[in-house]
Amino acid sequence: VLSLQILLGLLALSLLALTGALAALLWQRWRADTWPRWAGRARRLRLAPPALLFLVLAVPVVAWWLLHLQAVPLGETWVLAGACLYLLAGIAWLLLATRLWALGNGAAQAAHALPVAFGSAVAALVLQLVILGLMAVRP
Repeated sequence: VLSLQILLGLLALSLLALTGALAALLWQRWRADTWPRWAGRARRLRLAPPALLFLVLAVPVVAWWLLHLQAVPLGETWVLAGACLYLLAGIAWLLLATRLWALGNGAAQAAHALPVAFGSAVAALVLQLVILGLMAVRP
């Protein structure tokens, strides 16, 4: 059980770090007219959606497995609230991934692509922080 807790912590931390880094990248790109030097635009933007997809799918699977092993009922309030918030964050991550995919391929250079991608990254980041806070103060 301890190894699953460590794995879940590492996955959640990786997802939080990736979402935060993408939000910072999109903020810098939105405020300036060029991509930041550290971005490596084409490569990172093409690698981000698959990594995001893997992490978004792996976290709930490991969390469910951990809840199952600890015999925590799925009807607990904090579990249901976390699942609902994760669903909302998943929608934001999906929107972020599609915008990143389009930006990486150069298809979405319109003025509205960056603010929407940045807004979805911030929404996903805030929702994930709320979920982590909910997990920290669970009964």
